[in-house]
Amino acid sequence: MTIFPDGRGLFETLKTINGCPQFLNLHFQRVFNGARVLNIGIPNVAQLKKSLLEFIEMNQVQTSAGRLRIEFYDDGTINLSHSPYEPWTSPAALTTTGLRVNEKSTISGVKSLPYRENMELIKRANESGFDEVIRFNTRNHVCEGATSNLLLKIHGKWVTPNLASGCLPGITRALCLRWFEIQERSIHRDELADVESVFILSSLRGLQPAISIGPHELVIDSVMTTQGQARMQAHSID
Repeated sequence: MTIFPDGRGLFETLKTINGCPQFLNLHFQRVFNGARVLNIGIPNVAQLKKSLLEFIEMNQVQTSAGRLRIEFYDDGTINLSHSPYEPWTSPAALTTTGLRVNEKSTISGVKSLPYRENMELIKRANESGFDEVIRFNTRNHVCEGATSNLLLKIHGKWVTPNLASGCLPGITRALCLRWFEIQERSIHRDELADVESVFILSSLRGLQPAISIGPHELVIDSVMTTQGQARMQAHSID
């Protein structure tokens, strides 16, 4: 399990392919938005990009895919790490949790530190044989995964929780909204009974299909799987 240190700040996790960071400009946009909310000073884009590329060059991984993490703390500290990443090879098994997301929080939608709660949810899920956890907000609406956004097919239509749900404005989520016909809306917990297919979305995973939510079996949508992977590969460098 990935370890996050304690401290107040924000972070970004990027996928690298052969040492090249994917969707770097979109990650920069999000980190600057988060920095304004948390009132954290960070270097300008040119400085940040230069430092990041130099760090990657000096810290190459032995696998084609890498996990690049940037942490910005309120005391001005910046931590960088680059480690091997093994892409998923099978669909994900999902579960749910009663630990809610507070959509009314002043930092709702910010990829903030500390991140211990999310990591603990993943740890518990893994110990029970699951790969990701669906979280709800205080209104009992579907919000997000512990480390991902969610894309669900309900009654033949693709939907994703809107930002008012409290979910993070994920990079892969935003790309899918640009590429595919997807509706952003409130999704009540009761609607999970009608879900046909699910993808968990993240910068590392891309679009990973889910095989189940607890005992509820899902259909793997091969068309979206193929199209999603093709789009991610074609547009990965921005």
